[in-house]
Amino acid sequence: MSIDTRTDHPLFSICIPCYNHGKFVGLTIQSVLSQSCGDFEIVVADNASTDNSREVVRSFKDPRIRLIENRYNIGFAPNLQQVTRHARGRFINLLSSDDLMKPGALAAFAAAILGNEKDQDRIVLFSDTERIDANGNVIGLTRFNRSSMLIEWLDGNCVSPPPQNGPEDFCRPYQGWDILRSAVAHLRSCTPFLTLVYPRTLWEAVEGYNGIRTLGPDKHFAYKLFGLNPTVLHLKASLYQYRFYWSANQQAVMSSPKQPIDDYFTVCELSDKTLQDLGLRREDIIREYLDRGCFRSGFQALASADYQVALSRLAMAIATFPSQSFRRPRFYGLAGMLALGPLGRAAVKVLRHLSRESATRSATGELGLPRP
Repeated sequence: MSIDTRTDHPLFSICIPCYNHGKFVGLTIQSVLSQSCGDFEIVVADNASTDNSREVVRSFKDPRIRLIENRYNIGFAPNLQQVTRHARGRFINLLSSDDLMKPGALAAFAAAILGNEKDQDRIVLFSDTERIDANGNVIGLTRFNRSSMLIEWLDGNCVSPPPQNGPEDFCRPYQGWDILRSAVAHLRSCTPFLTLVYPRTLWEAVEGYNGIRTLGPDKHFAYKLFGLNPTVLHLKASLYQYRFYWSANQQAVMSSPKQPIDDYFTVCELSDKTLQDLGLRREDIIREYLDRGCFRSGFQALASADYQVALSRLAMAIATFPSQSFRRPRFYGLAGMLALGPLGRAAVKVLRHLSRESATRSATGELGLPRP
């Protein structure tokens, strides 16, 4: 595909929100500039970084790159809105400032878009992605399970299996509601967020990333997007690399109450009509919120001897859905383990080890820790 350096109305807007990622943002930008499909722009919104992030961005002398400099830190979710609202392209891709686009990614998306000429303003695309550590080593695979229609995390040096039935297996269409149904039922993300490509017209239809979410505005955006029931194309290949590593920020994320609060808002905001359209029951979503968002994360915190976080998760369950909490066996399990103190922590660690072995054998589910 020939290189096109248009910057007025390119096919793709690669939108990169950045905060203190001077170590990685140059690699992220270079991974986009190296694409064989050159019909794109890069928009970087720096959220008042205190490191050399802005200098790294300015070091690229390419007319397709625009830098938006926030005068002060406006927060994570508002910066997603900031960077995408400046997009001029027909299709938007939100790429974190420490992740990478693999060679041929944009060419694959462009081919899928051009192959669906009739309804290009109503198609959403995504792919699988590799997980890499801070040094760029592949440590796992995050892929879309076409049977469960859920994202699964596989550990180890995995690769996406090649399509079995030719081009139609590589790029398979779905209806947005079908994927949304599975995601909402488990309060999970619809897609690996960094691989999501969508028309600007649909971004406008759902008012972008606006919404009351602090930790998962990208998941909330996907729920709104898929709620429009667009045609969704899954490209069965790892076209991105998602940098997953433990950091002080990750530690803060896992210990904060923001994730269960975000999920609580989701449960409350789902309208009866939406649930009816998806064929879901609110009581089932509440049960998933309690078991996954409160009790499971509480057990994880207890296994790490973080009793304050474990207690806060128990309190969160009581504060949000008390009557349903008291009917869940896991509520009494977590409360009992907390009452046992160090002995309860030891018991939880044994149970977690057995659970991990079972999950590894089945190779399904969301292994590891989710990133916002």
